[in-house]
Amino acid sequence: MEQRNNTEPLFFRAMEPEDLTLLFQMENRQEARISGESRIPYSYDLLKRYIENSQQETFLSSGQLRLLACQSSLGKQDGSPAFPSACPQAEAFDIGIVDFFNYDAFCQRAEIGILVLPRFRNQGYGEKILRSAADYAKNQLNLHQLYAEILAGNTASIRIFESCGFRNCGCKKDWFRAGGQWRDVLSYQLVWD
Repeated sequence: MEQRNNTEPLFFRAMEPEDLTLLFQMENRQEARISGESRIPYSYDLLKRYIENSQQETFLSSGQLRLLACQSSLGKQDGSPAFPSACPQAEAFDIGIVDFFNYDAFCQRAEIGILVLPRFRNQGYGEKILRSAADYAKNQLNLHQLYAEILAGNTASIRIFESCGFRNCGCKKDWFRAGGQWRDVLSYQLVWD
């Protein structure tokens, strides 16, 4: 695993057609099927149409917003890009994906999910992405709360969400069936005054 400079600023960007391969890899990863996130593989064509439609629909109309989390690579020793990216900013690379979904305009809330790209895991990027995404949700999307559903055994995600101020507010017993087993799901919320 290649270590990165995690101190550079983080920013979000919309998905571009050039992100199709990255999206295909992330949506079809084996761990998604094991954890119950996905039941069927996604085709390039379906994901291509998703990217095209996401550029035409708004968060208000679709109830979903998917952003790529990027960071400047200025702190990288050799100056080369850290990950193949469609990121237009000079010297920047993609480190993860943020999803806001199940948006409820009246109640000003949305569910959130984050995915750290494999080569950036265990380096503090998950917490950095989640903190920035929560700030974005509060200050740019004007949300009152975010919530997340996390498999009970996913200690890494639980640690990240708790470190960012999310509080456990319940458990759904036998909520997912994955790998032939029933799995509990923990509900987490972050509510702003």
